Amino acid sequence: MSKQKVNFSGNYIRNSFSCPECFSKCIVWDKTTGDRICANCGLVITEHNFDPSHPSISIDELQNLQALSRKGKTVPQKLKRAFKLDKRLDWKTKSQLICKYELKRIGSILSIPENVLKTAHRFYIKARDSNLILGRSIKSITAACLFLSCRMQNKPRTREDILKVIQSSEEELNACCRKLVKNLHIKLNPVDPLALISGYAQKLHISHKTRKIAYELVRIYEKNIDMSGKTPKGIIAAALYLACMKNNEHISQRNVARALNISDVTLRSRYKELKRYQKGITINNF
Repeated sequence: MSKQKVNFSGNYIRNSFSCPECFSKCIVWDKTTGDRICANCGLVITEHNFDPSHPSISIDELQNLQALSRKGKTVPQKLKRAFKLDKRLDWKTKSQLICKYELKRIGSILSIPENVLKTAHRFYIKARDSNLILGRSIKSITAACLFLSCRMQNKPRTREDILKVIQSSEEELNACCRKLVKNLHIKLNPVDPLALISGYAQKLHISHKTRKIAYELVRIYEKNIDMSGKTPKGIIAAALYLACMKNNEHISQRNVARALNISDVTLRSRYKELKRYQKGITINNF
């Protein structure tokens, strides 16, 4: 006969956490063996028990999880563990919840607005319903949806920024982006280099005055030179390097190229093009 005292409350079973011999409330839980031992008399009350730190889950709450996810509501914290272990949920519901969690996590790290995250979530649902996520990891598809959403909302984040916070390769991310753009007919606007200057300038520890010069150099480049087929990072690198030279901030071409993940040849090519139109810009203008 078990000496464990239990109280029944609805669908839950909870231990009273008192010793049946001395009625002491000083109960110790051994994490190694899973035993509950009375600290007063030494009686082993239960053996190989579960961790009491995890809350109990009722069957009714577990059945309501799928309804909550369909309505787009936040899943309660105590249901997350049950969701991971429950096999009755279909894979579409599970993948959608994982996508929402990843979007929220990445958005908080990269400071992405809520409307961009919602657009990325809609992209994921369309991709899931079109069976585009088969054979791809959920995290890679989620990252691709977020990258495309940032492009559409003119809140650009580079691939490097997204890859830093998600476990995926650049090849996988690029493949997912191409697949989504082709099958979902997503129209992307060209990336505005002005929106990316601040992030790269901060990475290179460039002064605020030099950033202003770089902004003006990019505007001059856009007015006088055709940007089709040219990566925005090459234009930004040339503008930052030339701005540093004008403001007497010493920085090498190699350091700029490495920070923007481009080749030295690309930087020098954009630098030669930009240098022809920068004669009217002086430090006194800023």
